[in-house]
Amino acid sequence: MRTTIGLVCAMFGYLPLLTAQYDKLLNNKSVIWAAEVEVDYRLTKPSDQVSYTEYNNDIQVWKCFDPSIKRMMDSDELLMNLLLNAALSGDWPAWSLDSEPRMLSLKEIQDRLALIDTVTVLDMGSGLTRNVPIMNEPDLASFSGIRARHLLWFDHRNGNFNLYTSAIAMIRTISVTPENGGYEEEQVMFESIPFWFRMPPLEETRPIDINKKQILWAAQVRTVQNTPVLSDAVILKNTEPPAMQALLGRFRFDENYQTENVLGEKIVHQTRESMVIKLDTFVTFDPETYEEKVVVRRHELTGNDLKRLQLVQIWAWDDRKKRLQIRLDQFAPIVENFDFDGNFRFWEPLFIRRLK
Repeated sequence: MRTTIGLVCAMFGYLPLLTAQYDKLLNNKSVIWAAEVEVDYRLTKPSDQVSYTEYNNDIQVWKCFDPSIKRMMDSDELLMNLLLNAALSGDWPAWSLDSEPRMLSLKEIQDRLALIDTVTVLDMGSGLTRNVPIMNEPDLASFSGIRARHLLWFDHRNGNFNLYTSAIAMIRTISVTPENGGYEEEQVMFESIPFWFRMPPLEETRPIDINKKQILWAAQVRTVQNTPVLSDAVILKNTEPPAMQALLGRFRFDENYQTENVLGEKIVHQTRESMVIKLDTFVTFDPETYEEKVVVRRHELTGNDLKRLQLVQIWAWDDRKKRLQIRLDQFAPIVENFDFDGNFRFWEPLFIRRLK
């Protein structure tokens, strides 16, 4: 187990930070599955004109106020400002998580944030022009989201998926004009990660009370198109039975296992069997006799049908600790929805499970 943990953490680039934290969790016999996932989140809510299928993630901002700032700020701008100030002041140390993870100095942070432009200036004495590099201060508008490294695990004892966020980074979107000139629409856009923030250790995670005075920003963040595909995760532990099969069995057979539908209504135990086993009735015609025949097709969900896991999290900025707190609030296994002809329509939650 230790060798596997070390190999995977080395792939993610932060072996010294997490190996010790993960050992205790992964050696827990009730944890039958665990994996690393990396997810990008956008902090602005999509407009009403955007199709639901185009949502990267949904965000409901609950709190957004910093008494030290005299002007109104959008919620995404405020969080980015808090993160940036914490890094530049050293209140929340920034890290490089490359092959050899290390804490960055304040000078290194400033250098990583600075963008260099070249401007042409005229020397009034000689009448000659020369190119001069100009350092640009970081623009809050250039930060488009948050990249998070999560540890996901399933505990078969309580039937819950859990989540620990080990590191986050501000995603910066930069536009570059080709060297041969060109118009604005020819600019190339790319994303960069200037540095990472290490999150508090796993054993120090606590419930979030967004009503506390030091919580300046808080939101509920729900994955949509960025919902993790479990087969794409970096697996740290996987025992029998598979986690999704164990989860499906808990939902189907355990009447004390509390779940909800997307409307927040309790799913009673008596209705769950019909959600797992679908009976589709359709009419066929014999091509020779033209005789109608009623056919009943039975489809039973298995763990293999639960390919994705939607995460609903609470994010909150604690200004006293100068840290972003992230906790899993709900999870939902996602299934495919098909029409009567067998054509894929959309993804939808089979059920929603709230964590206590």
